[in-house]
Amino acid sequence: MKALRLLGLLALLTAGWAAPAPPAATSLLKTAEERAGVEHKNVLLIFHASWCGWCHKLDDLLNSAAFKSDFDSSYVIVHVTVLEDDKHKADENPGGMDLLASLGGKDGGIPFFAIFDPTGQKLGDSLAPTNIGYPSEPKEVVHFMGLMKSTSKMSEAEQDKLRAFLSKKS
Repeated sequence: MKALRLLGLLALLTAGWAAPAPPAATSLLKTAEERAGVEHKNVLLIFHASWCGWCHKLDDLLNSAAFKSDFDSSYVIVHVTVLEDDKHKADENPGGMDLLASLGGKDGGIPFFAIFDPTGQKLGDSLAPTNIGYPSEPKEVVHFMGLMKSTSKMSEAEQDKLRAFLSKKS
């Protein structure tokens, strides 16, 4: 009986240590749109997973010393975790797959991204017509740069630098 009580107490104590559930995907997007409105930016919504090499490559680009300020001045960047492996399934944002599907990216792989204005109007996405993910091929770079031209505050010189970087890596 003492062993059962001890196990029950241990279960109660460790329950408080469990990581909180990730926020819902729609909540993340709504919060980002509100912040974008205050900061006069657009929202760059990225669907990703921990195991996804192309997702990490896109994040590396967004956070690189050469381009971080360009992206940060134009976008509130928000990540929605989807398609995780069994080990990281608890990290998925509830409703992430539904949101991904509603944007046309359900079967296109990740990373998948969409750009919204602060009112929630979709301005573009990574479908060209299939998902470009990280822009690594010439046609993908063209599509990505078209999105940057129409949705970012990047100057022509900043866009040229980004285009040259992506084209060199293609």
